Amino acid sequence: MQGQPGRAARLFGAAATVRHNSSVPMPPISRAIYERDVATARGQLGSRRFDAAWAEGALMKVGQVVEYASEALNAVLQPRAASADQLSQREREVVALLARGYTNRQIADELVVSGRTVDGHVAHIFAKLGLSTRAQAAVWAVEHQLVPARS
Repeated sequence: MQGQPGRAARLFGAAATVRHNSSVPMPPISRAIYERDVATARGQLGSRRFDAAWAEGALMKVGQVVEYASEALNAVLQPRAASADQLSQREREVVALLARGYTNRQIADELVVSGRTVDGHVAHIFAKLGLSTRAQAAVWAVEHQLVPARS
Protein backbone atom coordinates (compact mmCIF):
# COMPACT_ATOMS: atom_id res chain seq x y z
CA MET A 1 0.00 0.00 0.00
CA GLN A 2 3.00 2.30 0.55
CA GLY A 3 0.89 4.97 2.26
CA GLN A 4 -1.67 5.02 -0.54
CA PRO A 5 -4.77 3.27 0.83
CA GLY A 6 -7.05 4.77 -1.85
CA ARG A 7 -4.87 3.43 -4.64
CA ALA A 8 -4.67 0.10 -2.86
CA ALA A 9 -8.47 -0.09 -2.54
CA ARG A 10 -8.88 0.65 -6.26
CA LEU A 11 -6.36 -2.05 -7.12
CA PHE A 12 -8.06 -4.51 -4.76
CA GLY A 13 -11.36 -3.81 -6.53
CA ALA A 14 -9.76 -4.20 -9.96
CA ALA A 15 -8.04 -7.44 -8.96
CA ALA A 16 -11.27 -8.86 -7.57
CA THR A 17 -13.01 -8.13 -10.87
CA VAL A 18 -10.20 -9.68 -12.90
CA ARG A 19 -10.23 -12.78 -10.70
CA HIS A 20 -14.03 -13.04 -10.99
CA ASN A 21 -14.09 -12.55 -14.78
CA SER A 22 -11.28 -15.01 -15.37
CA SER A 23 -12.57 -17.56 -12.83
CA VAL A 24 -9.11 -17.68 -11.28
CA PRO A 25 -9.38 -17.94 -7.49
CA MET A 26 -6.96 -16.30 -5.11
CA PRO A 27 -4.23 -18.72 -4.07
CA PRO A 28 -4.95 -19.85 -0.49
CA ILE A 29 -1.42 -18.94 0.56
CA SER A 30 -2.14 -15.28 -0.31
CA ARG A 31 -5.46 -15.03 1.52
CA ALA A 32 -4.18 -13.97 4.97
CA ILE A 33 -1.95 -11.20 3.62
CA TYR A 34 -4.71 -10.02 1.30
CA GLU A 35 -7.26 -9.87 4.11
CA ARG A 36 -4.83 -8.01 6.35
CA ASP A 37 -4.05 -5.45 3.65
CA VAL A 38 -7.73 -4.95 2.77
CA ALA A 39 -8.54 -4.42 6.46
CA THR A 40 -5.68 -1.93 6.79
CA ALA A 41 -6.80 0.07 3.75
CA ARG A 42 -10.42 0.01 4.95
CA GLY A 43 -9.30 1.17 8.40
CA GLN A 44 -7.28 4.04 6.97
CA LEU A 45 -9.96 5.20 4.55
CA GLY A 46 -13.13 4.35 6.43
CA SER A 47 -15.71 1.97 4.97
CA ARG A 48 -17.49 4.48 2.75
CA ARG A 49 -14.36 5.83 1.04
CA PHE A 50 -12.89 2.33 0.80
CA ASP A 51 -16.04 0.97 -0.87
CA ALA A 52 -16.11 3.90 -3.31
CA ALA A 53 -12.45 3.37 -4.26
CA TRP A 54 -13.04 -0.40 -4.61
CA ALA A 55 -15.96 0.29 -6.95
CA GLU A 56 -13.83 2.64 -9.07
CA GLY A 57 -11.19 -0.06 -9.41
CA ALA A 58 -13.77 -2.68 -10.28
CA LEU A 59 -14.82 -0.58 -13.29
CA MET A 60 -11.30 -0.19 -14.69
CA LYS A 61 -10.30 -1.91 -17.92
CA VAL A 62 -7.28 -4.21 -17.73
CA GLY A 63 -5.02 -1.70 -19.53
CA GLN A 64 -6.03 1.01 -17.08
CA VAL A 65 -5.29 -1.29 -14.15
CA VAL A 66 -1.84 -2.10 -15.50
CA GLU A 67 -1.02 1.58 -16.00
CA TYR A 68 -2.42 2.54 -12.60
CA ALA A 69 -0.48 -0.21 -10.83
CA SER A 70 2.69 0.65 -12.77
CA GLU A 71 2.51 4.27 -11.63
CA ALA A 72 2.36 3.13 -8.02
CA LEU A 73 5.16 0.63 -8.49
CA ASN A 74 7.40 3.20 -10.17
CA ALA A 75 6.83 5.66 -7.34
CA VAL A 76 7.90 3.02 -4.83
CA LEU A 77 10.90 1.80 -6.78
CA GLN A 78 12.27 5.22 -7.68
CA PRO A 79 14.46 6.48 -4.88
CA ARG A 80 14.02 10.14 -4.07
CA ALA A 81 16.53 12.44 -5.70
CA ALA A 82 19.59 12.59 -3.53
CA SER A 83 23.15 13.66 -4.03
CA ALA A 84 26.23 11.90 -2.78
CA ASP A 85 26.77 14.91 -0.50
CA GLN A 86 23.95 13.63 1.72
CA LEU A 87 26.17 10.73 2.75
CA SER A 88 29.20 10.84 4.99
CA GLN A 89 32.52 9.80 3.48
CA ARG A 90 32.25 6.42 5.25
CA GLU A 91 28.70 5.91 3.96
CA ARG A 92 29.91 6.63 0.42
CA GLU A 93 32.61 3.98 0.90
CA VAL A 94 30.02 1.49 2.20
CA VAL A 95 27.55 2.09 -0.64
CA ALA A 96 30.36 1.76 -3.19
CA LEU A 97 31.36 -1.63 -1.77
CA LEU A 98 27.72 -2.64 -1.55
CA ALA A 99 27.34 -1.77 -5.24
CA ARG A 100 30.28 -4.03 -6.01
CA GLY A 101 28.33 -6.90 -4.49
CA TYR A 102 30.03 -7.10 -1.12
CA THR A 103 28.07 -8.55 1.78
CA ASN A 104 27.94 -6.60 5.03
CA ARG A 105 30.51 -9.00 6.50
CA GLN A 106 32.84 -8.41 3.53
CA ILE A 107 32.38 -4.65 3.83
CA ALA A 108 33.23 -4.87 7.54
CA ASP A 109 36.39 -6.83 6.76
CA GLU A 110 37.40 -4.41 4.00
CA LEU A 111 36.88 -1.31 6.17
CA VAL A 112 38.15 -2.96 9.37
CA VAL A 113 34.98 -2.26 11.34
CA SER A 114 32.39 -4.46 13.01
CA GLY A 115 29.47 -6.03 11.20
CA ARG A 116 27.10 -4.06 13.42
CA THR A 117 28.77 -0.82 12.33
CA VAL A 118 28.21 -1.75 8.70
CA ASP A 119 24.60 -2.71 9.45
CA GLY A 120 24.12 0.78 10.88
CA HIS A 121 25.76 2.45 7.90
CA VAL A 122 23.56 0.51 5.47
CA ALA A 123 20.43 1.43 7.43
CA HIS A 124 21.46 5.11 7.44
CA ILE A 125 22.17 5.02 3.70
CA PHE A 126 18.77 3.50 2.96
CA ALA A 127 17.04 6.07 5.19
CA LYS A 128 18.91 9.07 3.78
CA LEU A 129 18.35 8.05 0.17
CA GLY A 130 14.84 6.64 0.52
CA LEU A 131 15.94 3.18 -0.60
CA SER A 132 14.77 -0.22 0.51
CA THR A 133 16.98 -2.72 -1.33
CA ARG A 134 20.65 -3.32 -1.97
CA ALA A 135 19.92 -3.34 -5.69
CA GLN A 136 18.51 0.19 -5.48
CA ALA A 137 21.59 1.28 -3.54
CA ALA A 138 23.85 -0.26 -6.19
CA VAL A 139 22.03 1.57 -8.98
CA TRP A 140 22.20 4.80 -6.99
CA ALA A 141 25.96 4.36 -6.46
CA VAL A 142 26.55 3.83 -10.20
CA GLU A 143 24.34 6.80 -11.13
CA HIS A 144 26.28 9.00 -8.71
CA GLN A 145 29.61 7.72 -10.04
CA LEU A 146 30.71 6.12 -6.78
CA VAL A 147 31.49 2.96 -8.77
CA PRO A 148 31.97 2.48 -12.51
CA ALA A 149 29.09 0.98 -14.47
CA ARG A 150 29.76 -2.51 -15.75
CA SER A 151 29.99 -2.79 -19.50
